Amino acid sequence: MTVEPAAIARFGEYATLLFTAGALSFWIAVAPASLRRRSPWLFEPTLARTRTLSRWAAAVALLASLLRLFAEAQTIGGSTWPEPSLLLQLVTETGFGTGLLLRVALVSALLLVLRLPATRASAPISAGLALGAVASLALAGHAAAADRTTAAGDVLHLLLSALWLGGLLPLALVLRGLAQDAAAAADQGRAVCRRFSALGILCVGGLALTGVLNAWSLVGSIPGLLGTSYGRLLLLKIGLFLLMVALAVTNQQRLVPALGETRAARHLARNAALEAFLGLLILADVAVLGISVPAAHDEPLWPFAVTWSRAAAGASLWREVLALSALALGTAGLVAIGRGLIGGHNRLRWAGTGMLVAALIGGGFACSAAAVPTVYVPSPLPYSVETLAVGQQVYFDACASCHGAHGYGDGPAAAGLAKPPADLARQHAAHHSDGTLWWWVTHGRGEGAMPAFADVLDDQQRWAAVGFLRLQSDAEAARALGPAPDPALRIAAPEFAMERGGGAQETLASLRGRKAVLLVLYTLPDSTERLDALVSAASALDVAGIEVAAVQLADSGRNGPIFAPADPDLASIYSLFARPQTDAEPAPRHLEFLIDRWGFLRARWIGTGAAPGELTAMLHTLATEPEPPPAGSMRHH
Repeated sequence: MTVEPAAIARFGEYATLLFTAGALSFWIAVAPASLRRRSPWLFEPTLARTRTLSRWAAAVALLASLLRLFAEAQTIGGSTWPEPSLLLQLVTETGFGTGLLLRVALVSALLLVLRLPATRASAPISAGLALGAVASLALAGHAAAADRTTAAGDVLHLLLSALWLGGLLPLALVLRGLAQDAAAAADQGRAVCRRFSALGILCVGGLALTGVLNAWSLVGSIPGLLGTSYGRLLLLKIGLFLLMVALAVTNQQRLVPALGETRAARHLARNAALEAFLGLLILADVAVLGISVPAAHDEPLWPFAVTWSRAAAGASLWREVLALSALALGTAGLVAIGRGLIGGHNRLRWAGTGMLVAALIGGGFACSAAAVPTVYVPSPLPYSVETLAVGQQVYFDACASCHGAHGYGDGPAAAGLAKPPADLARQHAAHHSDGTLWWWVTHGRGEGAMPAFADVLDDQQRWAAVGFLRLQSDAEAARALGPAPDPALRIAAPEFAMERGGGAQETLASLRGRKAVLLVLYTLPDSTERLDALVSAASALDVAGIEVAAVQLADSGRNGPIFAPADPDLASIYSLFARPQTDAEPAPRHLEFLIDRWGFLRARWIGTGAAPGELTAMLHTLATEPEPPPAGSMRHH
């Protein structure tokens, strides 16, 4: 495993700056005034040692900042010795450079203050400079590229980390010194630990809250947490953090009350040093996280052979019954635990706990389903006419002979197979994620069910084929589309571009949120009367919020404000949303689709469509509906 120079430099910056800021803040926020008065023999030497260590740490932080600049330039420039011009550009033209300059200025000022004799005024000044340098680290992290709330949360996370982690070393030094005097340990030791405990509780709560907010922004999902390198590094960080919290709780509950014994003070000092060591491991983990691709921008590979979802519980009747029974049992268990806690009944608490565990096991089994590693990998291709046209060609070349033209599993080669091909359109495609379908196309199903196509189709072709499988499933659902929108039926409309009447090109995406689209697929001369009516109403429909795009299905086309050039792929893909029930039926010669302003198919006409007034009324009805999730996404899970 190669250790990246940027990670080493980040670790050096974080470790030295957080230690310095927390150690200097300890003497303001934690050390009580009585410690200076009653134990000057301990206070003065320990403060002097802290200042000396802080000077060395600040000097190392300056060196680490310069090394980090060099490492960043190496990464960007791709060479061992980056050009001076690149270094200058990084410093003067990026947020990273702004943070670096600010940090160098603050640390340089801190070094100057620490070189001067210690005074009451120098303590808050040095601590403030160090905390400012810690805050500047947020200008170069992943959170800096996110929204302001995330960036502010990152700053707070760093400051709280410094106060807790950096305060552990001076705490250990103080406790070790107090261990020499049992009376001082009982008196001053408890006061110091009580104040540090209060600060620790504040820091731990703030770190948990800001950590969750940052993780939500950079990870975004359970698959991202479990299935990416970034997520697993974050889990390691969380585990180390929980160990530190457990150690702190043990100290507070068992050792602080026993501080009258010199052995307890020494043990507390060792535990504080151990906490500081765990903190260093966390900072090493953070240094690697900072140069890793955030889980939200990576493809998760699911590490388990099963996954869990509410949809799996609806796969069969017995699963539904088990899931509902588990829900009822779990509710009863929570009630029992609550009543046991209120009434002090141990048996009731244990019974409720047993019921809750049984409910979790039963519910987990009911909601479980077999999973492949790519189950949560979204398709990298857009759900567009262009993609689906490629997928259609791939499907008919490689899949239709077994699965049939419509994906029903009734292809000409199906009868000769030991295992009948799956019904993709009416069953599998709707119930499996894109990543699962891609895995099956790539690796096959095994045991003679379906061969692997990894050596036959390239990666793009396999994803395009998955898109076409999704289209076939949507086409089945579109059979329920009628001349009036159904609030419960929304089908993602494949993205397409249109250039009408020689005007500028528009896409569904460019109209999203603003206008609906009436897509007309026509054939001359059958559609002449309807087209004339739409041309006459085009301006009124446009004012009402409906763009009309007419594309010929066959024969020659017409010219005018609503007419787009011939697009065989668009005609072929959208015709699937109104395909005949049997191959014996003739293909429709005129089709119309109403696509709402959010990109969903909402109404369909085979033959003459609705009158302009009816279309406007439909649009007004659709405008009262709440905004749905984005359409056109192939990221089905």
